[in-house]
Amino acid sequence: MAYRTDEVPLFLKPIYFAISYIIAIIIFVFFIFPLRLTLRVHFKGKEHLNQKPFIACIWHQDLGSVFASLKKFGVGQIWMNYPVWYMKPVHYLLRFIGIKEIVLGGSGYGGKEAAGRLCNLLKEQSASTTVAVDGPVGPAKVLKKGALYMALETGFPIIPLTFDLNPCIIIKPSWDGKKVTLPFGRMNIICHEPLYITQENFDEMSKRLEDTLNKTV
Repeated sequence: MAYRTDEVPLFLKPIYFAISYIIAIIIFVFFIFPLRLTLRVHFKGKEHLNQKPFIACIWHQDLGSVFASLKKFGVGQIWMNYPVWYMKPVHYLLRFIGIKEIVLGGSGYGGKEAAGRLCNLLKEQSASTTVAVDGPVGPAKVLKKGALYMALETGFPIIPLTFDLNPCIIIKPSWDGKKVTLPFGRMNIICHEPLYITQENFDEMSKRLEDTLNKTV
């Protein structure tokens, strides 16, 4: 098992944190910020985001789109993120894009306990979150049900988000078929109908969530 970000040997921490921070700055300045500044972003169904707090669900391939557009969501978010050592630049980047708190955890790294901590924070702070429901390592577009259990625990609705990019570039090779666009491009964000999860409709909502995320419009 790889080192967690909070288990890196003490003598390596100064250079580890410095390099991670520099990488995050480079990504933000040269990739995220130009997109934020120039993208034409349009929402369909944005009123659903006003029914906050909520749990937004996406495919992992759309994380870049979320990074570029999160500021326009207009809500404070707390995220759970993978804690392995190579993710430290992403943790810094999440702070840069406006995530106010990060809970460390994921598959094989105390994911269940971390999800419990996240749910408590979401309820305490009436905050929203975004979950890549096939992450952190796939397989791509195969739904993992952690977000549905979080919805059960918090009582928050799930809002599926899909993204239409023009131009749309698929990065290959990448396990998730990551989608990116270019400065001065167009991004349509479709905020689908909220899904309210109960014990009785859990399986039905699971299928509906997966089907909705696979819609292209």
